Amino acid sequence: LFVNRSNRQLSEVFVQLPSRKELPEYYELIRKPVDFKKIKERVRSHKFRSVSDLEKDVMLLCHNAQTFNLEGSQIYEDSIVLQSVFKSARQRIVKEEESEEDSDDDDDDDDDEEESEAECKIKDSLFLSLSPPSLLTINHI
Repeated sequence: LFVNRSNRQLSEVFVQLPSRKELPEYYELIRKPVDFKKIKERVRSHKFRSVSDLEKDVMLLCHNAQTFNLEGSQIYEDSIVLQSVFKSARQRIVKEEESEEDSDDDDDDDDDEEESEAECKIKDSLFLSLSPPSLLTINHI
């Protein structure tokens, strides 16, 4: 589901959390468990009010992985890559929106609408292809 440029699948643990029965110590340590399955559900049901809300969940997912797993472990390192990918995607989309806005001759009253469109591009798109390609392609949040 999460494949880097060399076609290595990133840790599946980000897609769906283990059950409490499988890994009770995780739930003892992690106060707010979240996985991409839950994030995807929230995107589809429009639970996020802004891209910042989505970003908080993705960063929480990564923080949880870094809290529970040893520094240097594959899961820990993959969580750092996911953080970077998400931040890069968000910055890229915002820059594209700003560029489109600068080229428009419309009134400034459309600023909120433009921001909304940028947020929708991130929240509703379940396929993000990032530059540079050495980062990662996310095929389903």
